[in-house]
Amino acid sequence: MKQQSKFLSILTDVAFLVFGCFLYGLAYTMFFLPGGIYVGGASGIASALFNSGLVTFLPVGTMIILINVPLLLLFTWFYGIRASIKSIVGVVLASLSIDFFDFVGIFPPGVQNPQENGLLCAILGSVVLGAGLGILFLRGFTTGGSDILGLLLRIKFKKLSPSVLIFVSDIIIILFAAISTHNYMSILYSAVAIFGFTSVLDIVTKGFEKARFAFIFSDSYAEIADEISVTMRRGVTVLDGSGWYTKQEKKILFCVVKRGEIFALKQLVRSLDPGAFVILGEVAQTIGLGFSETGETLPLVPKDRTKKK
Repeated sequence: MKQQSKFLSILTDVAFLVFGCFLYGLAYTMFFLPGGIYVGGASGIASALFNSGLVTFLPVGTMIILINVPLLLLFTWFYGIRASIKSIVGVVLASLSIDFFDFVGIFPPGVQNPQENGLLCAILGSVVLGAGLGILFLRGFTTGGSDILGLLLRIKFKKLSPSVLIFVSDIIIILFAAISTHNYMSILYSAVAIFGFTSVLDIVTKGFEKARFAFIFSDSYAEIADEISVTMRRGVTVLDGSGWYTKQEKKILFCVVKRGEIFALKQLVRSLDPGAFVILGEVAQTIGLGFSETGETLPLVPKDRTKKK
């Protein structure tokens, strides 16, 4: 049974990898490269070098791999081969998909006069790229570039988050692309593309149905908890609290529901205690019974390379 489950997991990985790389290659071949759109990372550098004519003897996908080689080597050194294997596979296959589609030539530019319709290329390309990256990320694959650079810089600049470091590096790459290609409108189009593909990526990886949490303060906590459990079939946790002003002990209900269940929850609480105090908030991800069954990748921690005395 374990071998069958492992085989199914590997087969799923392969399917997601192939489809994700297919969309990744389409985004660049049909929209970003013809329209002069740069979304940062190694792909942004390679695209700028190619479109500016500075490097024409290497295809874009191959350049992306070559740019990623030192980053992947450093990443493997600091984080280990186990954390790097899916990044290596993702970088190589996603990048080669760009060269493959360019070689076979069956996918022409997705819009007419792409250089004059950069905004349309940015919008359409961002949707395709976001979907492709989301599919890859769901199975732990990455496409290298600024994501790896952010994790490497975090080793030196521990107080800065990887997202800030990635954002800064992408800005620098987009400015380099605009200067090298003498196309300053690409800055605006690239910003649109980055916003677009990150939004689609968020939808693919987290879904439309984000969960909500609720803290409920009510003297009728027992009745409310029973109704939530029976009527809505959601788990409820009872927490002990104390009011600072009143100095009275209070019972606080905590529960997590889907976005579409918020109205029903509020109606339920109001019907049992119109004076109840309710705090609602958005949950980034929920894993468990009734919600997502997929786990989230653990945060990467670099290996300790200090020599033991």
